[in-house]
Amino acid sequence: MKTKMKKTIMMAILMSGITVMVLNGFSQEKQTDIKITIISELQNYKDSYIKGEVIKILDEDEFRLQDSSGKIRVYTGWKNTNLVSKGDKVTVRGKRDPGIIVDFYATEIIRENGEVIKLKPD
Repeated sequence: MKTKMKKTIMMAILMSGITVMVLNGFSQEKQTDIKITIISELQNYKDSYIKGEVIKILDEDEFRLQDSSGKIRVYTGWKNTNLVSKGDKVTVRGKRDPGIIVDFYATEIIRENGEVIKLKPD
């Protein structure tokens, strides 16, 4: 009886582990699958990825990103502060907002080492 219970528990643990690995594998996009849009070609309100270097920290939740075509102010939101440093090379997912001041509202930051930071919405 105890052997059958041990096998059942081991099978449940194994299946849980497999489920977690599968779900994590499908929930994160691989950086090689990402289509990068250059800053000068961003379209308003379209979900896009941009890639470049952080050239200036504007505030605890804002920084300026530059690529070969230009630069843009990136807003991470007041719940996501101090995530990058000047000189960091990052890929940022978000949308261009053409308001009075053009901003790129970020939803995700991918560091050079592949670490994905999902941003909390305001």
